[in-house]
Amino acid sequence: MASITDKGMQARPGVADTWLTHSLQRGAGSLSGRITPAGERLFYFRYTDSTGARRLLPLGPYHPKGAAGLTLAQAFGRAAELSALYRSGVRDLREQRSG
Repeated sequence: MASITDKGMQARPGVADTWLTHSLQRGAGSLSGRITPAGERLFYFRYTDSTGARRLLPLGPYHPKGAAGLTLAQAFGRAAELSALYRSGVRDLREQRSG
């Protein structure tokens, strides 16, 4: 997996999903970017829940100027907020977010 940059998120789609990742703090989740073969560009927060399963929490679509989605800086900001929540002891972020 490659690190997340604007250039990386704007790369040409491949025949399979392309994943980019950036660890925020060891053991506290990471920001992941996904480029689908159809050209969709999406951000996720990846973490391990209370059962030990790896989870992807959707953050939203990527847009370089933020007009129709999140900028890279906005995605990093949301991921940092979720990472802080995770470090505070909340392990089931999906349930926390929907509740």
